[in-house]
Amino acid sequence: MKNKKGMTMEFIVGMIILIVALIIIILIYRNTLTQSGENIKNTQNEAFTDTDKDGVPNIRDRCADTPQGTNVNLNGCPSA
Repeated sequence: MKNKKGMTMEFIVGMIILIVALIIIILIYRNTLTQSGENIKNTQNEAFTDTDKDGVPNIRDRCADTPQGTNVNLNGCPSA
């Protein structure tokens, strides 16, 4: 049978290992959330970008690179 001092040291070492493991898990989870947030932010920026400046965001623009000043429909294609 172990004495109290040996059991106390095992408990303390076990708690330290548990705390370190939890900190590592939190840091990994936090990093994942940050990366996801950046991905969402980039996607939102891309969704509202209008490269050819025809008034239709790139995400909906089926006719990219329409000449400036061209009247376009909702899909970004020249109006007939």
